[in-house]
Amino acid sequence: PLMLTMLIPLFMIREPSSLDSSAKTYRSVGLAASLRYTMGNRSFVTWMLVHSLMQFGVQLFLSGINEYFSFVGLNMVVVMGASFAPVPLTLLLYNRVIRKKGFGFAFRYVLLSFSLSMIFMLFVGIMPASTLKTGLSLAAGLGCSFAIGALFAVAYSIPSQLAAEEEERTGVSNSAMYFAVQGLFSGVATGIATGIVLVALKGTGDSNSSAITYMTAISGAGTLVAMLFTYLLPKSLQMMGRKE
Repeated sequence: PLMLTMLIPLFMIREPSSLDSSAKTYRSVGLAASLRYTMGNRSFVTWMLVHSLMQFGVQLFLSGINEYFSFVGLNMVVVMGASFAPVPLTLLLYNRVIRKKGFGFAFRYVLLSFSLSMIFMLFVGIMPASTLKTGLSLAAGLGCSFAIGALFAVAYSIPSQLAAEEEERTGVSNSAMYFAVQGLFSGVATGIATGIVLVALKGTGDSNSSAITYMTAISGAGTLVAMLFTYLLPKSLQMMGRKE
């Protein structure tokens, strides 16, 4: 199901037809001016804060699942299957919430779902091995499925929306720089999650170390803080996609 998310750009990014002579034209700018326009957009800077925290939480979990599941005795096939298999259905639910409440509400709902599932998995992980533990880990994976698809989708939809708003406001076509800067921030957030935090949690390889147990709690904390910062996003993004 995750492979289907590669089709998201086809539905999120739309360009005016080159055959339509009446379509509005936009001017291009140089690298320095493009970067200045991008970083001067306060809405985009706020989004980078939200996106970086989200990326930190998600990448910490995805990068550390082997060590975490091995240490706490969870079945990775069961949990990851429950997390990814329902994604097409949960994406339909996410889109329905957007149409009714707007992007802001829907995105907070998926961030909260992921955060609570990560914190719940912390308590499941410290339980003794049993059928109950397996069942609860399955429930935690299903909770994550409500967020997985949406968390990947926003990487395309929000920069596209902000770039389109800037084009209408300034007449400058600058969408490529939005994706480039977001990629830079994503890389930094991922590097902190996997190169600093995860390495610290794994320690020196001592099998008696229990620090890795708290990985999901830290991951959930990152996405929970990201959810709080979504309230700072502009109203145009909060209401994006809402159908009256």
